[in-house]
Amino acid sequence: MRLDIVAESDSEREALAQGKVHAPFFFCHAAVIMARTLTVASKLHVFDAIASGADTVASIAHATECSAAAMHKLLTALEGLRCVRREGEHYSLMPYVSPWLLKDASSSILDFVLSLETCEWSWFTQLEKFMRSGESAQVHEHLSDDQWHKYQRGMRALSGFVADELVERIALPAGSRRMLDVGGSQGFFSIAFCRRSPQLMATVIELRGAVEQGRPWVAAQGFAERVEHVAADARTVELAAEQYDFVLISHLAHHLTAEQNADLVARATRALRPGGILAIQEGIRTEQESQVGQIGALIDLFCAVVSGSGCWSVDEIALWTQAAGLKNGQALWLKSAPGVAVYMARKPLA
Repeated sequence: MRLDIVAESDSEREALAQGKVHAPFFFCHAAVIMARTLTVASKLHVFDAIASGADTVASIAHATECSAAAMHKLLTALEGLRCVRREGEHYSLMPYVSPWLLKDASSSILDFVLSLETCEWSWFTQLEKFMRSGESAQVHEHLSDDQWHKYQRGMRALSGFVADELVERIALPAGSRRMLDVGGSQGFFSIAFCRRSPQLMATVIELRGAVEQGRPWVAAQGFAERVEHVAADARTVELAAEQYDFVLISHLAHHLTAEQNADLVARATRALRPGGILAIQEGIRTEQESQVGQIGALIDLFCAVVSGSGCWSVDEIALWTQAAGLKNGQALWLKSAPGVAVYMARKPLA
């Protein structure tokens, strides 16, 4: 996936072909306006107002308690972004907006969008400092309670649109009783697997700030007796030998160094019962320079600023599992999250 400059007229196509388009302007100036427009529209629940029946500038402004003149400007920008469609004085949502930005949609990522102001955007302001010093922000060690709350809600929203595919494509060992979810945030994936397997119990290992947010949410879902949170640092936590049938490490490796990841995989392997499965879910970095993907490269840089590591290749992940003694490794590329793969390997029976 990539964002790019797309011509909308013959003259613009000619300008692009002749190299006369100021690409840095669009990537710097327009991209910032685009991101802020979508974030504020989501924060003001403009899309929910339209979905609920408000369809004119005046009615949408009234529903969101905004200035009508300002709302007209915002709606025009959203029309330019192909988020809304205007017919005369009436506005409607484009089909691809509803599944993702309505607060009650099952696949909504609204909470993630709302977390950007407090979390991701403020973290990435430290890019220049990182470039000069090479030292990451290590943001997880400095989050306030409010940041933990918004960060966890955002991560839960992102988990929602891949959970069904994970549960469908990862076949747990027959008779699986215990799952370990390392860095499992609020426990969304643990609950998804427990719903599929009524006999399964799950343990989520997370930092204390995440645990304090996760426990009440798990209880609210009715899974307090089957999904427990344990406050611990995945980089150092000791795991009891041969206790789990399935270990999931999801979107944690990009926060750890190669040595820390290899050590975590080794500890997770010891914690698996013979025949158990380890699954590592990550955004994958392509290995060949000619195949560098825009989004993957940007996320790699973002993770380096935030926690000092970055994205890994399939071959690098495979090396960690092989060194730990796991067999039959394979990468499953997710259809619901382009660029993300789940690398699975099994602990030998003997």
